[in-house]
Order: sequence, then structure tokens, then C-alpha cells
Amino acid sequence: MGFSYSYYWFHPFNLAVIALSICVLSGCRAPSQSAYYMYSVDGSNITQIMGRNCKSCDFSAVPNSYAFGLSGVCRSTNGTTECQERFPNSFDISAATFADVSATFNANDTSSPAGREQYDEYISATSINHSLVRRLSTAVSALLIFSAIISFACIPLSFFLESAFSKILLIVLFVDACAQFAALGMSYSIFRNEVASAYAGSTMHNAKYWPVNFGLGFWLLVGSFLARLLSNPILFIGFVSILLVAILLPIILLLLCCAGSESTYHVVYVPVEVFVN
Repeated sequence: MGFSYSYYWFHPFNLAVIALSICVLSGCRAPSQSAYYMYSVDGSNITQIMGRNCKSCDFSAVPNSYAFGLSGVCRSTNGTTECQERFPNSFDISAATFADVSATFNANDTSSPAGREQYDEYISATSINHSLVRRLSTAVSALLIFSAIISFACIPLSFFLESAFSKILLIVLFVDACAQFAALGMSYSIFRNEVASAYAGSTMHNAKYWPVNFGLGFWLLVGSFLARLLSNPILFIGFVSILLVAILLPIILLLLCCAGSESTYHVVYVPVEVFVN
């Protein structure tokens, strides 16, 4: 394929990867970026479930919903959105919600005995590994920054190559695709370890009924990964091939085991006297 065709194919998808990665990284940094959240939870529902053992908690100031992004957390109440910037965001749902259910203390005042006691009472019904989620969030942010840098570097690099589909560029794009895929998997792991753990001890065991939504930020991350795959046909075909092998190979092995040759069984009668003697 000529250079001109590969150039016009590669760069739109490459620019899409850059734009989408930046949007995901800026999620919930400010009200204008609140649409790029990774997931949102119903405020009243999550605080009532997490604080069901908290007798001293005040739930009157809880917002309608919480939205968590890589750059902060946003609270929405009656159409008004306020965001608290923090990058990388720890996705600490306990700290974010405790700041709204405590009338006297906030999430930064748990060092005092009274504040710590109320915080421990609030989270007593849940068991969440916040340190793991914090490390996952840092890793996702680092991978997306790395991906954006790689994508920027690919722009001038492509001009020094005969084709935008060259082997050298393919290796770089493969590394970037692995980073995007890892970030996507870790983002889902954040949801499973933080939100699912918050609901684990409640009567709402079925995830189907959880008032939790994956936000635009998560789907933009999916789109960024797909754009990276589509930026190079060989990369896309390779990923689809690996996916098909991973799906079909266990099925083929199972069919081979079930369709084996018929076995012949012989019944041998042993006289009782053999055991008696």
C-alpha cells in the first residue's frame, strides 16, 4: 500500500487516541469535565448501604450522585455539579461519602479520636482494599500518559518511514495497544474492588440492581483502545485472531474430547472362591 493511503488512514485514528486519552485523564477535574467520569453511584443509596451501622451519621447533606474520574470526584445535587480535583484520583468511595454524612468531621479530620471513631463506625459494614484501588488508579493514569506521549511521538516518526504501516511503527503501536488494554482492564478492576466491595455486604447482592453506571470516561477508554487497533490493519487483524483463538480453542478441545473413539468394555466375572481362599 502506498505511503499516501497509509498516512491518511493512520493519523486520524492516532489523533483520536490522543484526544480520547486526554479526555479520560481529565475526568472530573472540574464541572466542565464532569461528563468524563469513569463511573457514578447514587448518593443516597451508597451512603445508606455503607453507613447502615453508623448511628451518628447525618445523611441529610448527601448529594444525588457521585461521579468518579481520574482527576477527581464530582457531586451533583438538583442539577448543580461541584468537583474536587485530585490527580491521580484515589477512587476512595469511603472518604468521598464520609465527608457528606458527617455533620462535624470530614474525610481529612479522621486523625482526631472522635472523627476516627465515627469513620470506623461508618465503614464497619464494608471491607474495601483502598490501597489496591489507589495503586490501580495511579497505574491507569501513568499508562494513559505514556500512551499519549507514544501517540504524539508517532506523528513525526511516521514521516521518516516509507509507510505508516511499517514494521518499526507497528512495534511501537503494539506496545501502546498493550498499555491501553492494561489500562482498560485495571479500570474495570477499580470498579470491582471499590464499588462492588461497597455493595458486597448489603442485601442487594445482584449487580443487576445496583444503581451504578459506567460513565463516558470508561467508554472513551474503550474507544481509545479500539482506535489504536484500527490505526494499523495488521494490529487489528492480529488482535481479532488472538481473540478468536482464545474463544474457539477451548471449544475445539472440548469437542475433540467428546468425539473420541468409542471404547469397548469387557465384563470379567471373578469367582467368590478366589477371595475366600
